[in-house]
Amino acid sequence: MNNSLFFDSTDLFSHVLYPRERVYVVSDSQYAAAQKAQVKQQLKTLEARAADYQRNLDVVQATITELKTEHGLLSPSEKQAAD
Repeated sequence: MNNSLFFDSTDLFSHVLYPRERVYVVSDSQYAAAQKAQVKQQLKTLEARAADYQRNLDVVQATITELKTEHGLLSPSEKQAAD
């Protein structure tokens, strides 16, 4: 591969076969804004996941309590909490 910064007529298709990486320069404020947006999206995703886990936990706990109640396995403190 030709690493020259100048056009080389002997290697017409090297830029197609081996594209050069691009470097983007952004200001510190733009970078900070991009990071902030990324973190906000990540937080949104994590909070949605946590809410989903909480809903699943609530269902499992209700099922456990129901089974214990049906089979007389509730302790006295659990009976008070269930009422």
